[in-house]
Amino acid sequence: MLPASVEKVSDFILDGLDHFSEDCLTVNVWTPAVDDARRPVMVWLHGGAFVVGSGNMPIYDGSHLSTTGDVVMVNVNHRLGALGFLDVSSLGGPEYAHSANAGLLDIIAALDWVRANIAAFGGDPSNVTVFGESGGGLKVCSLLASPAAKGLFHRAIVQSGPYERARTPDVAEETSRAIIAATGTSNLEDLCALPIGEFLAAQVAAIGGVLDAGTRKLSPVVDGTVLPAHPFDPVAAPTCAGVPLLIGTTRDELSLFFHDSPAFANVDHDTIKALASAAYPASPNAYAAYRHHLPDESPGRLFAAVRTGDWWYRSLLIAERVGDVAGTRSYVYRCDVESPALDGALGSPHGIDIPLIFGKPSVTMLAGNAHAEHASHTMGACWLAFARHGDPNNPTVPPWPPYDRHTRTTMIFTGANTTAVEDLDRDLRLAWA
Repeated sequence: MLPASVEKVSDFILDGLDHFSEDCLTVNVWTPAVDDARRPVMVWLHGGAFVVGSGNMPIYDGSHLSTTGDVVMVNVNHRLGALGFLDVSSLGGPEYAHSANAGLLDIIAALDWVRANIAAFGGDPSNVTVFGESGGGLKVCSLLASPAAKGLFHRAIVQSGPYERARTPDVAEETSRAIIAATGTSNLEDLCALPIGEFLAAQVAAIGGVLDAGTRKLSPVVDGTVLPAHPFDPVAAPTCAGVPLLIGTTRDELSLFFHDSPAFANVDHDTIKALASAAYPASPNAYAAYRHHLPDESPGRLFAAVRTGDWWYRSLLIAERVGDVAGTRSYVYRCDVESPALDGALGSPHGIDIPLIFGKPSVTMLAGNAHAEHASHTMGACWLAFARHGDPNNPTVPPWPPYDRHTRTTMIFTGANTTAVEDLDRDLRLAWA
C-alpha cells in the first residue's frame, strides 16, 4: 500500500504506538561468508525523520546487496522520537547532559560495534560506508559533523536527506518542556515510569503530529560536544574532511505527500505563490522560476515541485561545501525512475530509490516499469562501487566526475539510460541561489 499523504502515514504509525520501545538497540548483518575476506561494509540507516521507522522493515533486506556486491550489509536500530532526542538534563542533571542526542549516540555506538566486530563476519572495519534515505540521510549528515563518529566510517551516501542545520539548544529545550508538560509529570522517575503509549501520545500532542510536519523538533542538537556545530552551515563541518560523499534526490520527492491532498487539488496560482513565498522568503523568485520551467503543471503540482526543489538545491549546497574541504570529493545524482502507480501521478517520488538500491524492482511502487530492473542494476552498481572505492564510476554508467562549482555534474538515472549533465536545471538553481 502506498501512503497517499502525511495524514495516512501518521494514522498507520499511531495504531502501533504500543510496539515502540527503548529496547531496540540491535543490528542486522548480512554477509556472503564468515571468513577473512575483509569485504567493504555498508551500514544502512533507515528513514523516518528521527521519529519513526525500523531497520527491520522487509524493504531494507540487505541480502541482495551483500550477495551481488560481495559486501557485508548492516542495518541499525536506535532510539527514536522523544525516546532518543528528549532533553531531560533539567530533570536528571549532568548525567543526562547529552540526552537530547541519545539517538545519535546509539548510532555511533553501533558503528563502534561494527569497528570491533565486523571482521568476524568477513567485513573490513577500515572500509565502512554509512548510507541512508530521507531521515536516514539526515542521520548520515549528522554523523559527518560528530567528532565521536570520526574514523568509524570512511564514505557517506545521503539519499533525499539534506541536513545543513541541526536543532539549536533553545529549540530542544522548548520541545522537551512541551513534551514533559504533556505527560503531566514533573520528575524523571515519574517520566520513566509512564507506559510507552502514554509517553509517545504526549510526544505526538506536543509536536503537532507523528512526523511534526517536517519541523524536526526531535532530532540531533548542536550541544557543543556530540555535535559541536551544524553539519553544513555555514560551511561543512571539519569532520567531513577526507570522507567522500554521494548525495542526491528523486525528481519528484514531494509528490508522494501532496498528490491527493484536497488542500492542493483546486488551488489557484496566487494562493500557491503566497504559500511558496511564506515557506521560502529567502528565495522570492523560486515559484516564478518553476512556473516558467513547468508551464503545464497545475498550481498544486508546482508547489510540490518547489518543495522538491528545496531538497535538491540544499543537496547541491552540501556537495559544494564538502568539495570545499581539502581532499574531499562529492558526487551528485538524481533519480528520475518513474512509478507507474496511480496512473503515473507520482512521477519519481520520495523513496523510489530504496527498492532500486536494494534490488527489489518489482515492488508495488515500481510494478509495471519495464526499465526498473535495469535501473536497479545500474544504481546498485554505482552504490557498490562507491562503497568499495569511494568513487561511483563503473562500467554501467558514463564518466561521472566529482561535483564542483564549475561543471556541477549530476548523474541522472532514468531507468532506460543514465546521463551525466552539467549544471542541471541551471535556471532553477539560480532562482534558489
